[in-house]
Order: sequence, then structure tokens, then C-alpha cells
Amino acid sequence: MTPPTVELDTPPCPVLPVKLEQVTKRKTGSAKIRGAHIHVSLPQRWSNAFQTKVTTELVGKVQKQFEADWRLLHQDTSPLLTFTDPDIFEDWVRLVNLQTLNVPLKSVRIGHSKYTHLAQMNIKNRVMTVSRYCLNRVPESALRYLVIHELAHLKVANHSKAFWDEVKPHVPNLRYQRNLISAAHRIRIYEAERFQQPLAKPVITEKAVIKRPSALPQPARYLKQLLLDLF
Repeated sequence: MTPPTVELDTPPCPVLPVKLEQVTKRKTGSAKIRGAHIHVSLPQRWSNAFQTKVTTELVGKVQKQFEADWRLLHQDTSPLLTFTDPDIFEDWVRLVNLQTLNVPLKSVRIGHSKYTHLAQMNIKNRVMTVSRYCLNRVPESALRYLVIHELAHLKVANHSKAFWDEVKPHVPNLRYQRNLISAAHRIRIYEAERFQQPLAKPVITEKAVIKRPSALPQPARYLKQLLLDLF
């Protein structure tokens, strides 16, 4: 992972509360971040002492990962983007497409995924769906990576070497951007659930016409939003 070029003051990372679930048929313990808390699932047959021991270990590991995500997101110096209008976001995606892979994308949607896909490409109908939590004050470089990742699936459906060969030329610091978009997704979900905050409204800063090759269908709309607020 490539560290950010400029070190910034990082706000204190919150300690996530824990919710414990005891499951009759479960054989092992697990812990995952679920919104604004850590969800721990343990076998009901375990003794209280052993449950306490395992819970402490699992929660420590998950909290450590959350703190790493927190630092990564708050220390990154990329401009932040916010998209709430599907049409404006689609214009931005099409612009990125034209600048990079130039694949025949049909349409773009904003989804609500929290715990499965940050984004996904339907290979059959060529529709891209991106979680709204990846569009709320997200680093521009990380979102650009996510979009290029999905566009590349219209050339290579799997994650083989051929797929990454399509992505790498367009994404400097690939591993860093992968970690950054994942961190942004988790942190924005935490904030939305912890503080019950609605998604931020985009600040319209500029208008620019997207010029598409004649081979692409749909007429160009106005790109109403480029780089937005900074931390």
C-alpha cells in the first residue's frame, strides 16, 4: 500500500460497540462490522469464560481493522466527491469510460448495498450499479478505480490476470485505491447508522459538456459536478 503524500491530523477513531449473538448450531466464533457496531456470533454451548475470551480477541482484531480504515480515509488527500443524482453520476461514469476503457456501457444505477458488493456490473445488460455509500464524500481517485474496475468486467468477466491487465494502466497505486474505496464504504455506512445522517448534498461547482463518439448511443447530458469538498 502506498501511503498518502501529505500527513494530516486524523480525528480520534471511535470505539465500536459490540452486539453478541449466541447460535445453537454454530461451531466457531466470528466478528464483523455491521453498520455502527461489531456483530459477534458465538456457539451457545461455549462457557461464559470462553465466550468472553474469544469475544475479546475477535473484537480487538475487528476494531484494529476499523482504525486502519479510519486512518487511511482521513489521511488521504484526494478531493472528495458526492453524487446523489443518478443522471449526474452516470455522466461522470461515462466521462471516465471515455478517458479509459471506452466500453459499450448501457446505463448506471445507484444502489443501496451495505455488506455485499460495493459495485457490480451486469454483463448481460451492461448496467453498472454502485452503492450509494461509495458516493458520499468519497475520494475521487478511489471512486475512479471502482468505476474502472466495473468497466473492465465488460472486457473480462472474471478477476484473472487478463482482467487486471485491463485495469492497471488506468489506476496508479492500484492496491492503495482498492483499500481506500473499501475503507470509505465502511466508514460512510458507520456514519450513516451511528449519527443517522442523510447523504450529503452535492455542491455544483462546474458545468461541462461530455463529448461522446458518434458510435455511442445516448446524447450527452451536462456534467454538473466535478471535484467537491475536501476534508
